[in-house]
Amino acid sequence: MFIVKRTSKTLVLLEVILLLSGAPALALAGVMPFQYRWFPAIAVIALASLRILNERWSLKDIGIRPIHIPEAVIHHFAVTVFSVVGVFFAMSVFSLPYTPIEVTWLMVFVSLLVSFLQELIFRVFLIRGLERIHFSKLAVMILSSATFAFIHTFFEANRWLLILVCFFYGLLMAELYIRHRNLLLLTISHFVVNLLVLHLGLLGRIT
Repeated sequence: MFIVKRTSKTLVLLEVILLLSGAPALALAGVMPFQYRWFPAIAVIALASLRILNERWSLKDIGIRPIHIPEAVIHHFAVTVFSVVGVFFAMSVFSLPYTPIEVTWLMVFVSLLVSFLQELIFRVFLIRGLERIHFSKLAVMILSSATFAFIHTFFEANRWLLILVCFFYGLLMAELYIRHRNLLLLTISHFVVNLLVLHLGLLGRIT
């Protein structure tokens, strides 16, 4: 996977949990300050990038060459609309406080970059890696979604609701990736939701 080259499911599982959930666990325990969250993220991205380069993944492997575009676009659009509606539904049901923030080009850029990197790591790299050592589809989806959700521990505002919502959102995105293998469409869908959440100020402090 990231470092472990053996096909042992146990070793890979331990590695994934340690690398992707170790820092959020420290944040939850109050050991790692919010502003240091970028350091473990950069390390994970670097390790994944090195493995991708070392194994000479093609653009198709990464998911940049679209397959079955019409069907894929419809499915990603449906999930995006469902997710946006879900955000407003959660705001209404849980009476979430929000303070709209002006959308800037920097916010757009950061949202797009973060969406791309999260999809690359938690969907493309992680799911492909788990599939290669024969994890079941259900196990792959749960592990991908759980680690994706848990990184949102860094945000204190609505923390546990955010983690729960991100878990179910992660399941949807994992299913989309497994079905269509399209990183670009995943990134666009994720970007729309990210930008909306940031604009509404639902994550509270993000710097």
